Order: sequence, then structure tokens, then C-alpha cells
Amino acid sequence: MTPRFAAPTLALALGAALTASPLTAQDKIKVREVPAPVAISTDSLGMRVSVRALSDGRVLVNDIQRFRVLLYDKTLKTFTRALDSSGTSGTLGNSGVSIPSAHLIAMPADSTMYLDIASRSLLTIDPAGKVAHVTALPRPQDILTLSVGYIYGTPTLDAKGRLVYQGTPPNQNKALIELNQKIMTERSATAPAAIDSAPIVRADFDTRKIDTIATVKIVQQYAGVLATRDERGNLTQRLTVNPTQTADEWGLLPDGTIAILRAHDYHMEWVAPDGTRKTSPKMAFDWKRLTDEGKQHVIDSIKPLLDKQMESMKPQQIPTPDGPRQLKTEIVLVSAKELPDYEPVIQPGAMKIDLEGNIWIVPRTAIPSANGGLRYDVVNREGVIVERVIVPKGRAIAAFEPGGWAILTNTQGTMPALWTTIERVKIR
Repeated sequence: MTPRFAAPTLALALGAALTASPLTAQDKIKVREVPAPVAISTDSLGMRVSVRALSDGRVLVNDIQRFRVLLYDKTLKTFTRALDSSGTSGTLGNSGVSIPSAHLIAMPADSTMYLDIASRSLLTIDPAGKVAHVTALPRPQDILTLSVGYIYGTPTLDAKGRLVYQGTPPNQNKALIELNQKIMTERSATAPAAIDSAPIVRADFDTRKIDTIATVKIVQQYAGVLATRDERGNLTQRLTVNPTQTADEWGLLPDGTIAILRAHDYHMEWVAPDGTRKTSPKMAFDWKRLTDEGKQHVIDSIKPLLDKQMESMKPQQIPTPDGPRQLKTEIVLVSAKELPDYEPVIQPGAMKIDLEGNIWIVPRTAIPSANGGLRYDVVNREGVIVERVIVPKGRAIAAFEPGGWAILTNTQGTMPALWTTIERVKIR
């Protein structure tokens, strides 16, 4: 038995429960709104998509939950199916939770990498929307961090064709093996110390060498995992989660620099291609205090979402030395008094990097009262907020295009029946 935590699904629930608040602090940073879109897609996509903008105006879209990769023309009105991805998904450990591949990794000359989880390989989609090449994963153990979307950052190729991504914590497999061994010999076992950091690695496809170039703080994994085994050998894993944990964000700049947003105090760190490191001062931020009442509200808001998720996580049949046994997963929240005194600065997936190397960040406190749209802090290479940009309600930046353009996603409908379209806007 290898207990695995359904982190991607859970993160969606937790992020939805913590709502942002209007700005309260006065500052002199310029705030502007993007103009109306010049092109809007007509086909409806699923709730989660990833977007790759090509140099000629066409747009490649990974419709994640509907298992298809689409190639839109410049008008966004028509598309062709580049890939039926229904056979490329995998499952998260023994949870039975299906994990589709989330990323589209930009390559030179408008080619794109797509992760085939089932075959543990990277597919190259050429500019015509055809699969032209298959490459083995640099390190198969990193399949989860490479496949899941915003939670683990965005895998990116550097100028030398090396893949930069968030790797698996080096002690994670050891922790799982130890827990596995204990539960097979004892009636109950608690997971080792929680894992709270992960490496950012660079993989060379030619030499197969993988280097660690930075470390980021992550949401604690396997914290509070308790596994029990009944008299029949059936297993239960109980996961205790904290919905307000803070994790760092990272991204690769066009010049090969790693940009890291340290979320605990809202400042940037930079790791140059030669390994040189630089830290920028803290940026302006409207900290939101969590009162005792507010902490309880967070718990009360999230619990129904977790209960819904629990209903969908049916017991699984797993192999054991004594034959097939049942594995059941339970998720419990920490108490309100264990929450921090301040709301987390950001939520997973809050950071994007444009073609000029500017950092676009969505703080949790960034929803203005005027139109309800997301407000991005635009940060330069000095770690300074140079402007704030508001997109219309329901929109989010999905990809940047040359000439100051961007592709936005427009999410509509109500849970659980959400759907998405894409739009082209002049962002600069």
C-alpha cells in the first residue's frame, strides 16, 4: 500500500473557499483596466484549460477535463483537434483519482511538448497540430509534478532546450516506503515528518543529467497522515489538512533566470543561469487579518467542499502481500484555532511571466470592488510593482502573445457546471 494524497482535487476546493477582499491600503501604483477583447472563441471548453500561444496568432488549447488538445485559428472561431488525450491520463497512486496532463510546454519554432502520463513520455506537437516526436521523461518519479497544473508551477524549456520544472522532494519516496512498511506490520502507523519543500530542477535530455537549481516552499505533504489496518487487512488513510498554508511560486524568465515569489512576506528572489542569487525587497501588500470568527468561517466554508470530494473518493482495491484489500481515504480539517492570524498572500497558480520577463501576480486581496475582476501586480526585474492591471470579471491571463497581446480565459456558469471560452486582448 502506498498512501497518496489527492492534492490536485483538494487544492481546487481549498482555493475556492478563501475569498479575496477589496483593497484597503492607499498607494501610488498606477492601476489600469484592459480593453475589450478583439476576438472571442465560440466553442465551450471545460473549467480547466492551459493555453499555448503560437507566433502567428494561432492558439493551442489543452481542454484538460474534456481530454482534447485543440488548435484554434487566429480568429479563435474555428479549430482542429490536435490530440485526443483520453488515453494519456493516469491515476494518483492508489486513490483512483484520474489525473489528466495539464501543461503545454513551449518549444522553439511553434512546436509544443505534451506529457503522456500513461506512457511516461513527452509528445512533441508540431506547428500543424500533429504529434511528430516522442521523448522519454527525464526522471519518471517526477510524473506527478510534471503533469498536474498550477500546484507545482509551469514546466518550461530554457534556451538550451533543457526542461526546468518542480521536482519530487528527495525524501518523499523514502517517507512513503517507511509508511508502507509500517502499515504492513502494524495495525496503525503515522507518516514521518511532513515534507514542506521541493527542488526546482533542470533536466538535460541529451546527457540525462538533472541538476537542482533552487528550492521552494510547498504546501506540506503527508502532514498528519494516519494509516490504520483492520482485522481483515483493509486499510484507511486519514489526512489532516490546513487550508491556509502558504507556498512559494516560481517561473522561468526568457533569459533563463529563475524567479521565485517568497509567499510568506511577498518578495522576489532571482537565480541567474550562472547560479548567482539576488533578493529583492518586500513588495507592497494589503495584509488581511484573520479574526477568530474569520478562522471559523474558513473552516465552515471548506468543510462542505471536502465532504463532496470525500463522496467522490470511493474505496479502492489495492494489492497487498495477503491479496487484494480495500483502501479508504478520509480527509479532516485542522481546528480553527490552528489557522494563522493572517490570510495567505497568494493561492497556487498566482504567478505568470510575460514575454519581456515581467512577473504578473494575483494576490488574494486583489479583487477590487468596482467590477469584481482579478487585479494583477506587475513586477519588474528589480522586484518592484510597476503597475496593477485589472481584467474583467471571470477572466484570468492564460498566455502572453507578442506585441503586448494576451489570451484570457473566461470562466462562466456555476459549480459544478462551469465552462470556459478564450479571448484575445491588448494587455499592454
